Amino acid sequence: MIENAKHIYYRGVLSSCNYTCYYCPFAKKKTSAMEIERDKKALIRFCNTIENILFKERISIFFTPYGEAMIHPYYTKAIIQLAKLEKVRFISIQTNLSFDADEFLENIERSGVNKEKIKLWGSYHPTMVSPEQFTKKANELSSQVDICVGMVALSGKAQEIRELKKYLSPDIYLWLNGEAKRKTRYSLEDLSQFKEIDPFFPFELNTLRRGCTEEGKQEGIIFGELCRSGKQSFFVEANGDILPCHMNKRPIGNFYDSEKNLKSFECHRKLCDCYLAYSNLKDISMSRFFGNTLPVRIPQKRKYEAIFLDVDGTLTDSNGKISSSTEKALEYLHDKVKLYFVTALPIDNARKKCKSIWPLFQGGIFSNGTHMVDFQLGKEEFKILPKETLEKIPEEILKCNKLSFDQSPLGETLRLILPKKWATEWSTHWVFDGSKAYRQSIEASKTNGVDMIRQWNFFEKEQLLVVGNSHNDIPLFRDYPYSVAVLNASAGVRKEAYYQLNIKHLPYIMD
Repeated sequence: MIENAKHIYYRGVLSSCNYTCYYCPFAKKKTSAMEIERDKKALIRFCNTIENILFKERISIFFTPYGEAMIHPYYTKAIIQLAKLEKVRFISIQTNLSFDADEFLENIERSGVNKEKIKLWGSYHPTMVSPEQFTKKANELSSQVDICVGMVALSGKAQEIRELKKYLSPDIYLWLNGEAKRKTRYSLEDLSQFKEIDPFFPFELNTLRRGCTEEGKQEGIIFGELCRSGKQSFFVEANGDILPCHMNKRPIGNFYDSEKNLKSFECHRKLCDCYLAYSNLKDISMSRFFGNTLPVRIPQKRKYEAIFLDVDGTLTDSNGKISSSTEKALEYLHDKVKLYFVTALPIDNARKKCKSIWPLFQGGIFSNGTHMVDFQLGKEEFKILPKETLEKIPEEILKCNKLSFDQSPLGETLRLILPKKWATEWSTHWVFDGSKAYRQSIEASKTNGVDMIRQWNFFEKEQLLVVGNSHNDIPLFRDYPYSVAVLNASAGVRKEAYYQLNIKHLPYIMD
């Protein structure tokens, strides 16, 4: 029954556009008065029917027109009508953002509706508008309503996409759609660059196949068991036909039938490579990132008090440098939350490596949890390695040129540092981090260091976000509910984290 719906897509009669993109079939269709009148009547009928249905839960609605709808005033009226309904959690629409943003926002303001219930999906068309013009409007709209923007990922055009990102507010999610004719023919360089821009771009390419046994492909995916389409999510067309999703064209009922009983269906598609379809698959990484606004590609934002970030491989790239995009993201985050380092590096090494961003940070955990400092609170603490441990160091270790020490300003030993292979030959109680091993106080760790600063500031665990890339960060990921593994982390590390994102993606999830 349609009353079980949690999300409804709607597509009307409209099939014309004010843009003339060479790759789009709807750009070649001219708008007619008859088409507009039919589309308007169908939309009014849909909205009035929504008002009269007693849904079991609050629903979300997404207009996905063939063509540009927002240049027609009756779509703004429909958005306002639905947004006023208590039963509607949010209403969204796909648009090229060519409409008058000021007029739209004025109409929303005048209507008195809750702006949080209105979401926009903006598509960028580089042959029709400059990145500066498009992002100016997107940024203006984002100050009032939630919005995501994106474009087709054309092979070899990563730099043009970065140009768009440069002008976009850091908290607006930039998604990429795969180019239909090239989804299986992108170069490795394309794939790497596009994933760096949009961490969910691989979903455009790793299409799920029923019973596929090809090497590297997922096996035995049964859509009926993993998909919400036709159970909680439905696609309604202008004539009332209800489809499980827009890729399954066989109707399972009609929206305007008085009974509204729906036929059962089983998905037999081998491919599911369009966001409107695969977003209905039950994938935990997408659900965590997008939350309840998953259908409309807008990330779920949370309120954090502080972020703790590893340095090597997390803040720095493969060359040990901090990129301009990371700097830009941190500058944005600095205005919203407190930033702390959580690193195995001694404080002087971290300061040197992070010189350009050092003023943005409140303090940190250094030397792998043996040194904690909060600059603003004026608090500092060291975890000293017990003398009895130092006295037990074998003579051959003391004489080798591989042993180094971290010390406090008073000359007290914080930890011993050895290559991993030497440490395993000596004794237990080592902390391993890549090729290095640390011998330190059993009370010292990154996790305990974060906990100490948390208590100094009276933070709750749920108010913190921890970010890293190595096995040494896994205890942090397990101890704190919200964690991020950067995309270059190993599969085992990424699996332990709540999110899998790079630093420049963090503004997407910040309230």
